[in-house]
Amino acid sequence: MTHQYGWEVEDCTADMKDAKPYHRRHRVCEHHSKASIVLVAGMRQRFCQQCSRFHDLSEFDEAKRSCRRRLAGHNERRRKSSNDYHGEGEMGAGSGVQWWKGASGKEREAFRRRVWGYFHG
Repeated sequence: MTHQYGWEVEDCTADMKDAKPYHRRHRVCEHHSKASIVLVAGMRQRFCQQCSRFHDLSEFDEAKRSCRRRLAGHNERRRKSSNDYHGEGEMGAGSGVQWWKGASGKEREAFRRRVWGYFHG
């Protein structure tokens, strides 16, 4: 249901022509895009900054502005990226930090020389 001023939120009187393109595209004024509770179609909802949609309040943790589903995906990608960086990603458990922890003093020294030569050679 679109209301008098074109916004999704009931009783919002913000002028659409003054809004940023993002807010016009998603039919939510800047104030209501950040509000913790709004009324949309008679239901208490919140705007999800990840989905760019309104969801029922039960889909959010506490005062967060992203729904649990999208946050779970975001956190999973972050964990995967972190594991890749720490040597538990595509190259296997023997790479990165894991390799360094298991390397002998000679292996570490040879590695340092190769890296030094690469950057200073």
